[in-house]
Amino acid sequence: MKFRFCAVLLMALFVAGAGFAPAAPAPAAVENWAYTYPDAAFELWSWSRDNPAAARIFSRWDAVNHERSRMIVTWAIAHPGKGIELFLESHPYWADVEQLAGRYRPAARTLLAWCRHYPGAAKALMKSAPKSRVRAATPPARPAASPEGASEPGPQE
Repeated sequence: MKFRFCAVLLMALFVAGAGFAPAAPAPAAVENWAYTYPDAAFELWSWSRDNPAAARIFSRWDAVNHERSRMIVTWAIAHPGKGIELFLESHPYWADVEQLAGRYRPAARTLLAWCRHYPGAAKALMKSAPKSRVRAATPPARPAASPEGASEPGPQE
């Protein structure tokens, strides 16, 4: 189960441009990516949970094609509402991407929509180191809502 979860998370990172780049010190903001972008992190985790096969395949592709992953994510953010088909028309020699997008079209569309909905989070995740990306895809803890009428504890008088 743990291996499956990790594989799914790695796949989700593909669309976010979070392949395997050389290890480098990551800024504190990226180290805490899931806490900086809790909604984006939760949605990315949910996507990977809902699309485990696509998540595995995309992450494997991203592991050897990180720069191309970044290009796809950057294009998706710059071209809202445009489908992956338009990207592929301008990149005719990317047959591997066309094959993946064809086989996992609904998952690819959803992942591109995530990039467009959370562009700041997607860009930050693309810049992160590998270990940071794995942590970033871990679902953030959601704070428990306080009951109505309850107030935060204040200083004792």
